[in-house]
Amino acid sequence: MEKAVIHFIILGVISVDPLSLCLSPGLTEGAGVLPDGLNAAVGGKVMFTTTQTPGTTFVTVNWKFGAKEIFTFFDGNFPAPEYEGRITFLFTGSLELRNLARTDSGEYSVTMFIAGGRT
Repeated sequence: MEKAVIHFIILGVISVDPLSLCLSPGLTEGAGVLPDGLNAAVGGKVMFTTTQTPGTTFVTVNWKFGAKEIFTFFDGNFPAPEYEGRITFLFTGSLELRNLARTDSGEYSVTMFIAGGRT
């Protein structure tokens, strides 16, 4: 079974200026796989969750930021070099991204190949 999954996060800048203290709302879009509404702040963290259960057996999981692969699970965890130390991969296929920078704003997607099918 194949599901298209796209995440959007928009990061706000933390500033002393009261007009800049509001965080831009995040957007999430997907095929019933992800919760709505991701909000994040520069320096903070965001969790991209899926509806897979902890008992799911993954063959591969590939997370992308735009067209760039940022994390691959295939017989081990392989983050892109600039994401090392910033990513935690969970047994549900979910991904936590920490120490956010303004350059992390954008579209995230995941493709999962599970034993017996593709999600």
